[in-house]
Amino acid sequence: MIATPRLPILSVIIPVRNHAGPLRRLLDRLRNQAIPPDWLVEVIVVDNSSTDHTAAVIKASPFTYVLCTELGSGAARNAGVRASRGSLLYFIDADTLPGSDEQFVTLIQIAMRIGPDRFGAFGGAVVIPPNQRWNPIAIADHWACWFNWHPGRKPQRKQRRTARFEPGGHVRKATGTPLIGPVRRMMHRRSCAVRAGGACRASARAAQLRG
Repeated sequence: MIATPRLPILSVIIPVRNHAGPLRRLLDRLRNQAIPPDWLVEVIVVDNSSTDHTAAVIKASPFTYVLCTELGSGAARNAGVRASRGSLLYFIDADTLPGSDEQFVTLIQIAMRIGPDRFGAFGGAVVIPPNQRWNPIAIADHWACWFNWHPGRKPQRKQRRTARFEPGGHVRKATGTPLIGPVRRMMHRRSCAVRAGGACRASARAAQLRG
């Protein structure tokens, strides 16, 4: 008997707490995503002990439901990692949307172009629902991410050794300039995320190196 080669897996991990409405929109969009050629895709939605009907939304979808009772987005992401099988991990927040129906295909193309063993993490543009675009918190969050990751931002390589990790996946340098890792949409190599000690620490490490 000839063994059938195992296809690589992209694990899409969505942490969520009390975002039933936005999550439903996201899951509806993910149903239409094109699957990258010669890849498998699994979608894992982590319910961070929601008190609304988030759990019902997840269970009504074709995707995998995981319950995380430890509060915090970092804990929820790590619970998703433990439940996943993929060599590549794509984290996307429940209140965002994929940029197109080819999002997964594009991610794999970028990863293969870089080289599967030559990156730890990379991010991308964030799309938020229209009713959230003038939310002051969303504006501050996305502008902060844009500022710190924009190619025009002057590197601060001399201060790299002074960076330290902070709760929530942030890195703060000695100058007080906050580097906010935009983990709303971030691709990780599984081996790097595990070695870094979790999804948020891996994102923070990526922000440290990018800065």
